[in-house]
Amino acid sequence: MKSIEIPLHSHWYSNKVRPLLITAIAASGVFQFLAPVLAGGTTAGTDIINRATATYSDGTTNFNAISNTVTVKVDEVRGLTVTDAGFTDANGGSIATSDNLYFDFLVTNTGNADAFVYIPGATALGPMATGGNITAVQIIEVNGTALGAPITVPAGGNSTNNLAAGFPNTTGVIPADGNFKVRVTMAVTATNAGDPVKVQFGTTADNTPNTQDQQNIAFSTDTAPTTNDVYTLDANGTLAPANGEREAAASHQEFVATAPRPLAQTTLLMTSTTAPGANANSAVDDTITYDLDFRVNNNPQPGFPAGSLEGTTINLDTGGGATPTQRILVSTTVPPNTVWNGTAPLVPNGNWIPVYSTDDAYTGAENPINGVTWTTTPPAPGTVKRIGFIYDAGANGALPPGTAVNDFRFTVVTSGLPATGGSVANIGQIFGETLNDPANNLVYDESGDQDANNYDDGVFPPNPNISDFVANPQTGAANPNDPDTNGNNTGTGPNGEANVIGILPLPPANSALLNGPNNVPNAIGPTNVQDDFTNVATTVDTVGVQGSASNPTVTAPITNTVRNTIATNLDNVKLLPFAPDATRALTSGVHGVDRNSNTQLNDEIPDGTTVTIRFGAQTAAYTYTAAGGFAPVAANPPVVIGTLTPGQQQSYTVTIDLPANTPQIQGYTLPIVAFVDNDSSNSFVAATDTVYNFTNNRVYPGFINLVKAARILDTNGTTQLDPAGPGPSYTNTPTVRPRPGQFVEYRITYQNISESQPASGGGNVLLTGNGLVINEDGATAPNTWAGVTTHRQNTAATLGTLQFYNGAVLLGPTDPASGAAVTRYVNTIPSLAPQVSGTLTFRRIVN
Repeated sequence: MKSIEIPLHSHWYSNKVRPLLITAIAASGVFQFLAPVLAGGTTAGTDIINRATATYSDGTTNFNAISNTVTVKVDEVRGLTVTDAGFTDANGGSIATSDNLYFDFLVTNTGNADAFVYIPGATALGPMATGGNITAVQIIEVNGTALGAPITVPAGGNSTNNLAAGFPNTTGVIPADGNFKVRVTMAVTATNAGDPVKVQFGTTADNTPNTQDQQNIAFSTDTAPTTNDVYTLDANGTLAPANGEREAAASHQEFVATAPRPLAQTTLLMTSTTAPGANANSAVDDTITYDLDFRVNNNPQPGFPAGSLEGTTINLDTGGGATPTQRILVSTTVPPNTVWNGTAPLVPNGNWIPVYSTDDAYTGAENPINGVTWTTTPPAPGTVKRIGFIYDAGANGALPPGTAVNDFRFTVVTSGLPATGGSVANIGQIFGETLNDPANNLVYDESGDQDANNYDDGVFPPNPNISDFVANPQTGAANPNDPDTNGNNTGTGPNGEANVIGILPLPPANSALLNGPNNVPNAIGPTNVQDDFTNVATTVDTVGVQGSASNPTVTAPITNTVRNTIATNLDNVKLLPFAPDATRALTSGVHGVDRNSNTQLNDEIPDGTTVTIRFGAQTAAYTYTAAGGFAPVAANPPVVIGTLTPGQQQSYTVTIDLPANTPQIQGYTLPIVAFVDNDSSNSFVAATDTVYNFTNNRVYPGFINLVKAARILDTNGTTQLDPAGPGPSYTNTPTVRPRPGQFVEYRITYQNISESQPASGGGNVLLTGNGLVINEDGATAPNTWAGVTTHRQNTAATLGTLQFYNGAVLLGPTDPASGAAVTRYVNTIPSLAPQVSGTLTFRRIVN
């Protein structure tokens, strides 16, 4: 376990030197590079301000986005933590009788004032030890710096002020954020393999709520004796801490004849995208492209340091016959009712090789590493039942903790589905071993959730004394009744969860005249062919939160297409924009969102919106008001398509200019009607103009929404203080003031708010957020969090990849150790489909 070690400082340094240093840095123009603020506790009442930004594209235009601002204020308290800082066997081997073991504990003043700390000695700790005798208690480090001569704590214990001579500051004062490391030496007396060997440093079992190893709890409720406690004492005598003196405890347990065993932990993710085939009215030629990613987690656990991933034995044929071969294997299936399309699978880099098998996971009992033969030579596409990707760790190196490998892709065709459609389920698997594991235990995971090694919902089962975790690989057949419901690897429960996708054909059109998206006039909307849609986005003058006023730019031309579906000519075809309420009354379709819940749609389009329709040299512009609908500009006649011969189609364009003060990051739906003007009135009246068809042109002034929220956690990083309740839950307006040493956990939720492809429709034009980059920069105004809080691990992104920065310095993709200088978190999502959302969560501790 890695300790958090922060340099020593004093109030003089905090109050005198730090302002001068910041001034010097600002003057030099490199203020963006920030180290942790090592003050004597952040001043009570300080505002910690956090607002996220983002950039993304719709494939043509670049967009900016910002979140709401979350502000919390800092409280003032005393704080103390004692954390397990690891152990060492003096002889470097496995634990045996008579060994000397060193158990290290990090004691940290997490308050915002100086304090002394009482340290129990060997006499007090001895009765709480298991499997050995305590022979010494020493202070070996202060604020991460090893002492030339360790400070020996008397057998009866003592406080740091009485041990002051050995401290670098000669006072024994532990300043705010200061720490020291205590080494407890034990001589092992346990004799049997598997016997526990444990040091208990401090005790909270005699303090409310009478459980062991509590952190930063009130010392006032502790019961005698107190000589075995670790607790604070006032160091300045002027102000009493608002929460009183504090105590904490920690323990570390090992086992005789056992040694820490590295364990590679891998998480496999699967997503899928679909595309319609040439026959829009049948589901038998649609395609599904599967995308697999995995990561080797840097998540050490007691007794199981994070290990590197290497290969396991698979049966591999590279052209000379199948032989047992060591490879990391990412495996998935060609699901029932589909066939591989024959296009070479995409690999992340040249160290990965596609492999194939004709073994069917859905008919046999074999799993990918037992009974399945893989070949690097592609068989006939129709015979391929499994597709995999292999990596030679012997030649290319094992994959260390923190590695992420993305973008394994292959495509199947839904040739076996009925023409009316159905669902397709698939799942991915990854196989390997932990580097240097003498037992060569299998490391294995299935896709569909965020848990590593097929653990269930965050549970980490291995225990060096009770049992070794034994992987139980499945055949690879997906269970459609255990789906990853959202299709984004957020499933729960045992094993993996299937990626299940519905494939539906476009129903045949039921109109003589079709009007729809570019080259897809027969597109089907949420209801029918009368509410299909084309989604477009436009930029705004001032980027704000959802609903804030903006002046959007005019959209790029939106292309729509009309088609004659009958065997005779359609004459005098014309185009008009049409008010949403009247359109809904005619079609019973979806033509906007009733955001103000007044059952009206006309008032959802801002007054002053201008719609311009163009066909060839013709142009007709219209200005909209909720009261009057669309009124032509300069009394221009409507655009005339003219005659459409049987099967003929024509395309026209529409531009939309939303007025100033338009609320941003929401959609505005503008119905366009194509109709046969039977009475040549230049107006559309459904009673007489009976051949007509609508399409919706929907514009979004920004289409990715960011929502920032936070929760306040106690110093254990688990107990939620705000919002009230067990959590996890978040609020945009925290009211609890976090104290130094408590956590602020921020969550940015991002969503592509644009309309998705309807479950019963298709052919509509969607908005995908490409290259989405979420930027959490705590050193850029208005943000202040980088200067008054410190990074803690448990950063998590549900989608995409993470990068960590200290100022402009890239620290890499691996979550830095708690206490590291991190001022910026960047979450990159290659693409965000309509209605898909994700989160970035990160923790900071108040300095």
